Amino acid sequence: MTRPGRQLLWMAIGLVAVIGLAYLLSAQIYVAFFHNPALNSGIFVVLVIGMLYIFWQVVRLYPEIAWIERLKRGDQGTSSDPAPRLLAPMAAMVRERTGRLTLSASALRSVLDSISSRLDESRDTSRYFIGLMVFLGLLGTFWGLLGTISGVADAIGSMSVTSGGDVAALLAQLKAGLERP
Repeated sequence: MTRPGRQLLWMAIGLVAVIGLAYLLSAQIYVAFFHNPALNSGIFVVLVIGMLYIFWQVVRLYPEIAWIERLKRGDQGTSSDPAPRLLAPMAAMVRERTGRLTLSASALRSVLDSISSRLDESRDTSRYFIGLMVFLGLLGTFWGLLGTISGVADAIGSMSVTSGGDVAALLAQLKAGLERP
């Protein structure tokens, strides 16, 4: 296992690129944000929590990798060393060993399956945040479309047609009414 420094670097570069793009588009983002500040604040909070969670998922691999490296060196460590969480079943097997560590095929399969299920649980939470972001984005889109449709209906409903109405005046009235949505 290798340390996830390169992955963290690429994640940070991507995050900085998005922040830079948001800075460049800050005027447009500001206007769009305040069309529905409650929903957009919720989306932003979910985004920040999701990003922090995903970064934390990568950073939490460091103690696991350090434990594996200590095991490879033959260093048992002290009781004050943190026990690995992801590799807890393997740590329990190693703690009980006497002499050289040997694992049968079924024991190794059991350890690998346990690690795989723990990783899948972590990925499921990350996928949940991603799905929630997509859902909130679609909700905001449909909310905006409903606002636009009601604005168009209001603009058409506010038009006053007189018996000798001028078509140009009617179209100017419709144009002025459609500027709001």
